[in-house]
Amino acid sequence: MGYSYSGVLSCDDLTAYNGDPLKAQHKCQAHLLPHFKKLIKIPGLNHQAIGTQFIDLILIDEGFKNYALFQQTQNLDEFLTWAS
Repeated sequence: MGYSYSGVLSCDDLTAYNGDPLKAQHKCQAHLLPHFKKLIKIPGLNHQAIGTQFIDLILIDEGFKNYALFQQTQNLDEFLTWAS
């Protein structure tokens, strides 16, 4: 990306992005889920509670379910109601 990029990089979990000198990164929520699942398995320091809270917060399974339903029904109003 270079030093002159001042926007937000939206990316997957490829570690090559971690070396870029960016102001901000947006990670795909689906790629975050495995990290939180690993965190839950690490003993001590409230890892289980923190990982569980983040998994509940991102609602990734519900998001995938509702997006699949939208793909079938093409009901944008229903999808946007859920998403908001």
